[in-house]
Amino acid sequence: MRTLLIFIREKTQVIRFIISGGMAAGANLAVLYLLTEYFGVHYLRSETIGFMVGFFVTFFLQKFWTFQDKDIQKLSRQMFLSFALAGANFFLNLFLLYTLTDIFHWWYFSSETAVIVLLAISNYFIYKNIIFR
Repeated sequence: MRTLLIFIREKTQVIRFIISGGMAAGANLAVLYLLTEYFGVHYLRSETIGFMVGFFVTFFLQKFWTFQDKDIQKLSRQMFLSFALAGANFFLNLFLLYTLTDIFHWWYFSSETAVIVLLAISNYFIYKNIIFR
C-alpha cells in the first residue's frame, strides 16, 4: 500500500511539474513573441526578459504547488539554488536558441519551444532531488 501511495504521489508531482512548467513556458513564450513581433525587440533580448518572467512563475508554482513545500524558512536558500539553476539554464538557453535560430535557421519561436522542453526534463530531477527535496 505504501508503494502505491508513493507511486501516485510521484505521478501527481510529475503532472503538476508539467502544468506549472507549461504555465511558466507560456509566460516566457508570450513575452518573447510579443516583444519580438510587436515591439521589434531582437529575439535574444526578448528571450532575456521572457526568461526572467518565466523564472518567477516557475519558482513559486514549483515550490508551493508542485512540490508542496510550505516551509518559508527555506525560501531564501531555495530561491538562491533556483536562481543558480536558472542562471545556468539562461546561458544554455541563449546558446541553444541562437544556434538553432541563426545557424540551423529555425524560426526563433520553434527554437525556444524545443529548448524549453529539453531543459524542463533535466530541471525536474534537479528540483525534485536538490532544491525542493
